Amino acid sequence: MQTFLNVSARDNPLLPIVDKEFLTSRETASFLGISIQTLYKLSSKRILNSYRPSGRKIYFKKEDLLEWIEKGKRLSMSTLNKKSVKQFCKI
Repeated sequence: MQTFLNVSARDNPLLPIVDKEFLTSRETASFLGISIQTLYKLSSKRILNSYRPSGRKIYFKKEDLLEWIEKGKRLSMSTLNKKSVKQFCKI
């Protein structure tokens, strides 16, 4: 028996952004799980790259957002231990 999930874009705000290269502020905030105010703070402090082609509306490149998320990656203890052992063996 096959079942299909019938989800509309209204039910899931992330559904329409899957194939988009640039996201609006609302889409970006939803994508990152943060408020619009926090998004604007990150943008104004230049923590997140943003694009303003018309000078008013702000867009964010999804690739930049994924890179920003990756930069915040925290290593597991086992990975840190492996790195420590490798560094120690080089000495």
